[in-house]
Amino acid sequence: MKRLKTPKFSFSLILNFLISTLIPFVLVTLLIANLYKYNYTRDVFNLVDNSLVSISQNIYLYLSELDRATLTPYYNEDFFATLKHIKESSGRQSVLEQAQLENSLGYLMSFIRYTREDIAGSIIVAGGDCIYSTTNMVDSSVDPDYPFPEQEWYREALALKGRPLFVSPHSQDYYVPNTNPQVISVARAIVNLRTRQPLCVIKVDANTVIFEKVLQDIVFHVPSTVIVTDQSGHVVYSTLPVDGLDEGDLSRDSVKINYGGQPYLKRSQPVRDYGWNVHVLLKESAVNSNIFYIYATSFLLYLVGLLTALAFYFWRSRRLIHTVDTINGLLEQIQNGNFKARYTPDSPNELKLIIDSVNYIAEMLEERMEREYQMAVEQKTFQFKALQAQINPHFLFNTLNSFIALNQMSMRGELESAIYSLTRMLRYSLGEGSTSTVAQELEFLENYCMLQKLRFQKRLEYRIQYDPDTGQTRIPKLLLQPLVENAIIHGIEPSGQNCHLNLSVFRLSSSRIMITIEDDGIGFDQEMATRHMGLSNVSKRLTLIDSRNCMEIESSPGEGTIITLEIQTEERHEISDC
Repeated sequence: MKRLKTPKFSFSLILNFLISTLIPFVLVTLLIANLYKYNYTRDVFNLVDNSLVSISQNIYLYLSELDRATLTPYYNEDFFATLKHIKESSGRQSVLEQAQLENSLGYLMSFIRYTREDIAGSIIVAGGDCIYSTTNMVDSSVDPDYPFPEQEWYREALALKGRPLFVSPHSQDYYVPNTNPQVISVARAIVNLRTRQPLCVIKVDANTVIFEKVLQDIVFHVPSTVIVTDQSGHVVYSTLPVDGLDEGDLSRDSVKINYGGQPYLKRSQPVRDYGWNVHVLLKESAVNSNIFYIYATSFLLYLVGLLTALAFYFWRSRRLIHTVDTINGLLEQIQNGNFKARYTPDSPNELKLIIDSVNYIAEMLEERMEREYQMAVEQKTFQFKALQAQINPHFLFNTLNSFIALNQMSMRGELESAIYSLTRMLRYSLGEGSTSTVAQELEFLENYCMLQKLRFQKRLEYRIQYDPDTGQTRIPKLLLQPLVENAIIHGIEPSGQNCHLNLSVFRLSSSRIMITIEDDGIGFDQEMATRHMGLSNVSKRLTLIDSRNCMEIESSPGEGTIITLEIQTEERHEISDC
């Protein structure tokens, strides 16, 4: 590293000073402006949310009234009896019965016709034919050839079997002529309460007069648009034209939407029970316009503070440049390993504390580096022992149970052989040293698999083999047992089928060996491998010993598992990519 000269250092110091001053002032400016914006926006949103709750409740009450209007036939026994008769006679009622039906319906629906200005009309359809209709359009009547059974709302109402269906804004095209604008409707199938079979479908059409009354007195602090959408996301009513608005934007959870080339803030409130929603779009530019002056004021304050600080810096910086350059040279010597370097200033100045600190660092750095090196070595040793301690056999309990079974069956020879195998295993696992030869490790696994076969019998077949020239190669002790145990317990045991376990060791090069453990058990999702403690411990242990060691796992559900280990041996002449 070259020593910085005074002009270049001065430039860097000025640049750093500007940056260190610019960032705090900008942060303070943004913090104040955004805090003001947050509080203002919060107040606006609170007002909007409270209004939305009130609007939503009013719409809920209105929809409830429309819903109850379609239940009116259930309250008239004569009407209900006539509908059942129509259903049973397949529409072939007499003239007298038809007259009785019309009188009953006229009386029944009169309160809707004459007391509700929002009701644009109502029809009752039975057997695909309109048996009653009323509308506020003069000289209009239902088209006798209108295909009601083909209409989606008619089929959905029948499928709901008595539950209400709210129909999105549509034209009353079944009236001739039709002079009304689009209406919303609620349709319901009137069903036989005993058999639950539909008798007819009643449909009540309503205009948007009620929404105008509910929303006409709603005023917010900023220009806004109130939009009511139905359960399908279609716009039912809006206080301003919304041509070009993507209805899908209203149903998304985003707070901002673009409409008419302008960004808007969106607030929404659901109408309970009916799936409708009320949305308010606030023009974001109008919300932000009240914040502009705080940005301008903060910016002017920033310029004043910056110029003042800059003037003070030039006044104070000249006398510090020489001392700073000297300290830089001292640090350069320390960086190059000269911990005996010291600096004594000609006269006390503002940087004396820094100079004393640099001198102290030079004295303490070598001692601290040595201490930290020793701590790192001890920590690595501790981690290795901790990982080794986590690798414990889990099969001892089952093995002892197998011994009891062999004894009860008087299989003394097999019992004696199994006890010897367990004894050799315990002697090996409790022995000193952190490494072992491949031959010793595989002998240990041979004893382990033999004891496991006592439990699984024909369900477990195993084969362990290795190249003769790898037998004396040293590897981490007890490295492979968790992998074999994992293959048996988590791969072979759950399968319920006869399975095979193959373990092989062969040499890749003079300084590297490969170990493969393969089973045809149930396999597993490889995403779960990182969560498995045994597999994770083996991988960590390998990399702690040598960063060139590696482990790969290939597995999928129902396909078995292959685990491959590549281990660097003592003769390190080649490195195989893993």
